[in-house]
Amino acid sequence: MKKTLAILLSAMMMMSFTACFGNKDNGDTPETTPPTMEEPVNPDDSASMEENAPDANADAKLIEARDAVKEALGEGYIPSMAFESVMLSELYGIDMENVEAFLAEGPMMSAHVDSFIGLKAKSGKVEDVKAQLTAYRDKLVSDTNQYPTNLAKINASQVITKGDYVFFVMVGAMNDNMEASEEEQVTFATAEMKKATDAIDKVFA
Repeated sequence: MKKTLAILLSAMMMMSFTACFGNKDNGDTPETTPPTMEEPVNPDDSASMEENAPDANADAKLIEARDAVKEALGEGYIPSMAFESVMLSELYGIDMENVEAFLAEGPMMSAHVDSFIGLKAKSGKVEDVKAQLTAYRDKLVSDTNQYPTNLAKINASQVITKGDYVFFVMVGAMNDNMEASEEEQVTFATAEMKKATDAIDKVFA
């Protein structure tokens, strides 16, 4: 009796197995959709991306100056987002008709003020460009709504001119000493800024 039952159970399992896998090749099995190829890049889009590359509007001297500042500050160089001409015009008040080439970078986070702006002025427009960057700096200094942690860096910022080039530099590491006095904060920020300006001086020496 036990032997007969075992045979019946084995037969039922085989039939179930066949029913489950026997339809593998019939029309009930969903077809696998072949992977689609990526759409070709529109040449016009490529050109637009190239124009908006971080250093696309800079010349060799601006890139060299920025790289020198980054090397001098190391991790203390916070700017990581490229600014386009529209932002320089609307936010910084720069008349871009006076500018031949530019390289501008700022922070990704609004809590930071770190900025590196390098502009090559067109012939005869250096003083105009310098005046506009100076006006922007003066506005920052007089803004009472700034984060307290940024005040020392803002006051230590500088506008410097090198021939046809004008720079606005507001960079440097943050002082991690939360107990530092206001005077110590200013001293720290000034020292960090000097690293940046010294690096630019060497590029144009």
